Amino acid sequence: MAFKTGLPLDDALRNAINTAVACKNQHQQFAQKLAGSISANDALQFANFLRTIIPQLQQCAAVPGIQAFAQAQYSDSTYDVGTEFTTMMSAIQSVLTWLENNIPSNAVSVTSAKVTYSSFTPAQTAPLLTLVNDVVATIN
Repeated sequence: MAFKTGLPLDDALRNAINTAVACKNQHQQFAQKLAGSISANDALQFANFLRTIIPQLQQCAAVPGIQAFAQAQYSDSTYDVGTEFTTMMSAIQSVLTWLENNIPSNAVSVTSAKVTYSSFTPAQTAPLLTLVNDVVATIN
């Protein structure tokens, strides 16, 4: 057997933190895009990003003992890492759900091998911007 170079709990917490930081950064960038019109391609790419990041965070959360380990890393008895993680995950899922429910299937069309994407104005995506900002607020 080879020498193990990682500790499952430490690795899982590090992965969760790094993934959450990347998630926050992507949401901040997407919020900037939402200040103007976005294309269906922008929305679909962001939805695909979320479909990748959600299982990564869920995998970290599924490591046995991770919540107690993560809680022990913070010197704040009022901070509940489990509650905050659940709040973040719910906010992320809300963004994905909005995209799935509000980007119509005909937002992308192909004619003569040319792809055309519908565009969405800030007025149309205002509820999405609120949800995106909610995610940013859940990650410190």
